Formats: sequence, C-alpha cells, structure tokens
Amino acid sequence: MTAPRSLHTWLPACLFLLIVASGAIYSQVGVSFTFVKYPPKRDERDDPHRIAAENCEGARDCGDNGGGGGGGDFDRERDLFPPFWEERSAGSAPSWDGHSELCASNASVAAAVEGFSSLPGMIQNFLTHRHCRRFELVLEPRRSKCDPGPVTLLIAIKSDARNLARRDVIRRTWGQERTIKGEIVRRVFLFGVVADVPGERRMRLNALLQEESRLYNDVVQWNFLDTFYNLTLKQLLFLDWMAERCPLTRFIFDGDDDIFVNSDNMVEYVTTSQASGDPPSSSSSSTHETAGRHMYEGYVISNVGPIRHTWSKYYVPVQVQESERYPPYVGGGGIIMSGHTALQIRKAAPSVPLLPIDDVFFGQCLELLGLAPRRNAEFRTAGIHNPRAGAGDDGLSSFHPCYYREVLLVHSLEPFEVQLMWGALKRPWLRCGRPPVPIPRPLDAAVAVEQEK
Repeated sequence: MTAPRSLHTWLPACLFLLIVASGAIYSQVGVSFTFVKYPPKRDERDDPHRIAAENCEGARDCGDNGGGGGGGDFDRERDLFPPFWEERSAGSAPSWDGHSELCASNASVAAAVEGFSSLPGMIQNFLTHRHCRRFELVLEPRRSKCDPGPVTLLIAIKSDARNLARRDVIRRTWGQERTIKGEIVRRVFLFGVVADVPGERRMRLNALLQEESRLYNDVVQWNFLDTFYNLTLKQLLFLDWMAERCPLTRFIFDGDDDIFVNSDNMVEYVTTSQASGDPPSSSSSSTHETAGRHMYEGYVISNVGPIRHTWSKYYVPVQVQESERYPPYVGGGGIIMSGHTALQIRKAAPSVPLLPIDDVFFGQCLELLGLAPRRNAEFRTAGIHNPRAGAGDDGLSSFHPCYYREVLLVHSLEPFEVQLMWGALKRPWLRCGRPPVPIPRPLDAAVAVEQEK
C-alpha cells in the first residue's frame, strides 16, 4: 500500500520543527542545570580575608613584622576567626582556670607549720588552701537528673578531662542511664579544671567538657584545680550538689573511671534486704526503707596509717596528720552507699580536717558519726585472678564473662577491656557452669566482717 502524497509533503516539515523545538528545550534545561551545578563565582571583593588585608594600616596591624611572611596570615585569621573553643565558650567554662575567687591562699600557714619550706610543692599548696570548701559551679546537667521521680542508683564517676575514652566506654556500657526492673539509674561525671596543661590546651579541654555536657547532659564541673590532692574536695562538692539537686537519691555508687561495674548486679543488690543486713524474710526489704539506713560498702582497708615516704603517691606528712592511724575505710576504686549515709557524711565533713586521701577522709567522717564501712567481697579491687593460671597467663584466663557475671566491681580495666566484657556479658547464649574459682555471695561478706571482729 502506498502512502498518500500529502504525507510525503508534510513529514519532512514536521521533523524539522521537532528538531528545532528539541534544541530550544535542551538549551534552556542545559543552562538551568549548569546554573545549579556551577553557581557564579563569588566576588572576591566580598572575601573577609581580602577586606581585612585592605583595612590593614601597616605591617604591625596585619601581623607582618617585616619578615616577609612568617605567622602573619595565621595571626590575622586568628583575630578575625578565633578558634571554635574560644568563640563558643566566650565568658563560659574556658575562662575558668582553677583559681577561684572564693578561695584565697592562707599565707600565715607557712609560718605556723613547722618545716613548711621543706615540704613538696603540692603539699604546701594543699595546706595553704586547706580551709577552702566552696568553689564556683562551672557546668552541670541542664535537665534534672532526678525527675520525674527518685533515682534508685546515681552513678558518680571522678574523671579527668583528658580521659575521654574512658568516659565514652562507660556511657556505652555499664554506666548507661536506663531503667532496670523499674529502678532508675542515672550518671554524672565529676571534674575540676585541669591543672598541669598550658592555657590554650586547658581551654580546649574545658570546651570538650562543654561539648560532652551538651551531648550527654552528665557533666558536673567546679572551678578548682583537678589534682590528686583535691579528690577529697571533689567528693565534698559532689555531696553538696547531690543534696541540693537530688536529695531523694536512694543509693550512690562513687567510683573512678578505670573500673568495670556490673550495674545490673548492683541495682539488684541494693534493692534487696542483703544490702542493709536484714534477713530476706524481713518486712523492711523495700528499696525505699533500705535506702534510709546506713550503707557504706566496698573493699575495706583496716589497720593502716599514713605513708611517710615522700616518693609515694599517698604521702601524708605529719604536718597534714600527726596520728599514725587511719580508721577503717573503703578504697580501691569504688564505694556503694545509701543516700542516707551520704547526707550524714556531708553533715560530719565540716568537723573533720581536710585530708588529701579522699577514701580515708570519708572513713574519718564515718568514725565521727559512730558508723563503720562494711566489706563486700564482690568488689574486686585487685582484679580477678585464677589461682590455677600459669605463670605466663598474663590474666587472660581470668578475663572471662563467667567470672565477671557474679561480681559488682573490678579494678582496673582499660576501655577496650570494659567494652569487650560488657558485650560478652550481654550475649544471650552465654552459659556458665559452676565458677572455676569460688565467688562469695553478698551475704558472705557480712559473715566475714563478723569473723574479723
């Protein structure tokens, strides 16, 4: 069949018009796409660096000392665009340097204390500021830790701003803020201001704490120098903070940042009658009633006194404490106490001379109150050791979840070890037989204390 003559006439004309229209559309779309992908180049006259350079009246103002470069451009950029930790923190945490206006040095101590000039610098600084117990609060959680109701377990960890890896692993593992069988668990990290770093690095570390506070809402920081000799001060300031912000806290775990805590076991322990020494059948086994009684437990150290060797980390000269005796105290990385006992220690603290060893200071407060610490065998402050392990074992045979499943605390672990152990404990297929090494039950701790008496 032959096409009509009219079709042969109009077909070339239609194809020509179609090609012309397609080209027009393509050119418009192409221009549009090109504009989206490649925006016009910004006028260099709007560049702030160029404006600053043009406004410089001389080499001195531009950071150029006539040496033909050097750090001039960097200095100029720093003036225009300060480091983010300075810009974000202006007038806030980085302005704190640990030297509080609330604490003036007592210069008269140097003349009053015999042999003062021969003491190490840290001891001298401690003695001249021993009277100071109030410092500015720099950072604290924006949202209350204790709403909507009383916290069953408040985890308070003493940390150094530089120990970010330790804090991060605690947040991910045993220090998670959560509810365990209806019991509320909350967390705070406690800080002063880092003392032994240059000014700009200190500002960065303070800015880091601000960032952590924004992200996790768990930072409490005061304006005092964060040193070993000020750990007692950190503890007292925390008790003040807790009494004001979380007075109904039932139990407090106070610990270091290099430990492993089986927080599931700890919540179960403090909410049972064993925590108060009552038999399981007692009617006074509720969490609230237990928390209203004395409880202060961990690894108890007895029959020791001050270390007089200057090379020791725990050196306490006679100028700080004359007595050769320490009362029994809980040491080794962690303490579990009731809210009632924490508030009692806070009341007694003003009557006890400040001591640089925080564990001992709390023991002295308890002694003044007529109370005593209690040994808990589940606080493994020296780690977990398998007596059947060989000499070259290096602790590997003891690093097993079936050992850690029954304990409350193990000291000390690296962050990666904490992460590994927590993950192993949470495996649903974990099966443990009878522990290779006998692990005392919590009730056995009370029996051991009675036997020691």
